Amino acid sequence: EEREREEREEREEREESRGSTEVIVQRYITSPLLIDRRKFDLRVYLLIARTDPLLAFYHDGYLRIAIEPYQASQFSNRFAHITNLAVQKLHPNFHHSRERQVWSFDHFRAHLAAQVGGGAGEEDESRDMLGENARDSETSASDILESRVKPQIKGCLRAALLSAHRDLDKRKGAFSLLGADLVVDSSYNVHLLELNKNPDLELHTRVLQQLLPPMVQEALNIVLEAHQGDGTRTPRCVEGFEHLYDESEDRRA
Repeated sequence: EEREREEREEREEREESRGSTEVIVQRYITSPLLIDRRKFDLRVYLLIARTDPLLAFYHDGYLRIAIEPYQASQFSNRFAHITNLAVQKLHPNFHHSRERQVWSFDHFRAHLAAQVGGGAGEEDESRDMLGENARDSETSASDILESRVKPQIKGCLRAALLSAHRDLDKRKGAFSLLGADLVVDSSYNVHLLELNKNPDLELHTRVLQQLLPPMVQEALNIVLEAHQGDGTRTPRCVEGFEHLYDESEDRRA
């Protein structure tokens, strides 16, 4: 009888342990959109200017391009698969190639326009992936980033934001600037990889030197204005940031 009791307790402990284990399952994107045969991801910014009522903004960021060509079968090559600069800067050639590994959104926009606008090979494949939208006279090739990619980015960020809304610190004056990492696949679908608090603000390329200081300054201006008065106003000092979500509009509705 004692033996049976011990076995029952062991089974209960295993079941309890199994039920409390939380895991995250991610699907690896094996067919990413490539630039010169290299994988890249997007780093953009999510500003939570206020938590109650929730007010959030989006800001364009930059591309991080792998130094080595992408081959889906070679998972051991971190410099081809992991585009994070914390990994890429360990490559012996990073110091000499870092300006080529970090692109602005304007550079990316021009690249997409060139891919869809003409040429052969990679460009033809890109047009096929986009389908008739790429040939529609009302949809300029240069608008792919704005009309196809960015709406998906904002949709991912809005969904992530609202899923965590209840867990946000609702103190007056609370805010956060998050770095969001996303990947675009070969069919121009956007996938959210992760959200980072305290994103890296190191200025080790010209693109980052031009992007980050004014963005951080504008973020602080937005936050300060968002918390003035009764803490429900919508800031008017918005330039580079784009509106993402305003809970006060829902409340007024």
